[in-house]
Amino acid sequence: MTNSCCVPGTSIGANAFEAQNPHSKNDFISKIKIAAKELEETKYWLYLLNIPERIHLMKNWNVKLQK
Repeated sequence: MTNSCCVPGTSIGANAFEAQNPHSKNDFISKIKIAAKELEETKYWLYLLNIPERIHLMKNWNVKLQK
């Protein structure tokens, strides 16, 4: 799962960097849109990677409430 997160994570910067020297206005817009989509995918994977931590914290919180 971590590999799935790293690929779009590095693509964001590459597309944003490449957009600095566009061939046209449409090329710039296209690269920035791709970077934005990759950002959303990276946020999704980071959210999924954080779920076990949330579950652990919730279990600890429930144990404290039961005491």
